[in-house]
Amino acid sequence: MPGFLLCHSRAGLVAYLNLCPHWSVDLDMGDERFYAEDIDRIYCKNHGALFRVDDGVCDWGPCVGKSLVACEVELDGDDAWVTLTRRP
Repeated sequence: MPGFLLCHSRAGLVAYLNLCPHWSVDLDMGDERFYAEDIDRIYCKNHGALFRVDDGVCDWGPCVGKSLVACEVELDGDDAWVTLTRRP
């Protein structure tokens, strides 16, 4: 199972599997960079696909309309617990 990414959105903390819905490869190609602050998008380094942070939906690239796989985030004081979701 791939790792996950944790982002702060307008809705709070969100987490997604580090997995592109286009080819099922890591979004970050292993360097832990997957967020473009200037456009507020999660991106895939393999395909250039862009995903909205709030809901993980691709709004540009080869997988438009598909979504990242969301994981449950539970806050416990200063800690965030992420429950990894299995691939669909």
